[in-house]
Amino acid sequence: MAAWARDRLPAEANTRIAEVFLADPRAVLLDVPPRRRRHRPEPTYTTINLLETEDSLLALCRQGRVEHGGMPRAPVGPALVERAITAAGSWPPPPRTCPS
Repeated sequence: MAAWARDRLPAEANTRIAEVFLADPRAVLLDVPPRRRRHRPEPTYTTINLLETEDSLLALCRQGRVEHGGMPRAPVGPALVERAITAAGSWPPPPRTCPS
């Protein structure tokens, strides 16, 4: 959120944006174990769309595994990878400048 607002939103605006996000029925609270020393729970959220995407990616990964019945595939050769990187150019693209 800070990157989107360029670190210029007051605390009240951040709170309002967070409340709108959390009120959306597509927001899902995750059950994540605490990682801090004091073991205080820190709420972690995602969206239904991200959970569905993750499930699809994991299913595709499982389907492609040879030990789970997936078809063996030859790896892509290093020369092909280098050609693809060269053809794609630099990433990320250089920043655009605004006309004065």
